[in-house]
Amino acid sequence: GHRPDATRLNDVLFRDGKGWLPAKLLDVVGDEKQLDKAARIVPQSLEHPALELFKGAEPGGLCSAYFPRHWRLQVPADATSGVAASLNDRLPLLVEKAVGKGRVLLSAVPLDNSWRTNLTELGDFVRFAHETVYYLAGGKSSEKNLQAGQSIVFTPSDGEAPGLVTVSPPEGAQAKIDA
Repeated sequence: GHRPDATRLNDVLFRDGKGWLPAKLLDVVGDEKQLDKAARIVPQSLEHPALELFKGAEPGGLCSAYFPRHWRLQVPADATSGVAASLNDRLPLLVEKAVGKGRVLLSAVPLDNSWRTNLTELGDFVRFAHETVYYLAGGKSSEKNLQAGQSIVFTPSDGEAPGLVTVSPPEGAQAKIDA
């Protein structure tokens, strides 16, 4: 929304692409009074794993959202960040960056109706929130899913010596294993 101090966020969290913020916040574009000129999601841009199920143009679907105002984001050219969804004014709606073993997803819009968007009124809003949080939490990360009987492989962090590991199964007592 309008509350972020773009200069401070860019200096502290973006840091010329070296911080964890995936894009630089430039300025706010659009006008809440001109809903007919509001930016909309480009359905073809929804190739991201968390968003691909929203490509359809169903009534109440994510693609029927409009955004009278949004941040203009500058994505670094070094390929550490990627556009996850675009608006029809050719600006990014969502930008992602891998940080450590996690991910950051930056939205160009507030996820409330403070800028007169209809996003929060759509039937797909809850599903959108769920899918993005699930994705960011690693729920779709296949390397963390094991088949029955498959071995658990532990890889120590860089510089960490192998040693005793505590395994906490969903049911039963914890076990200590020498790695």
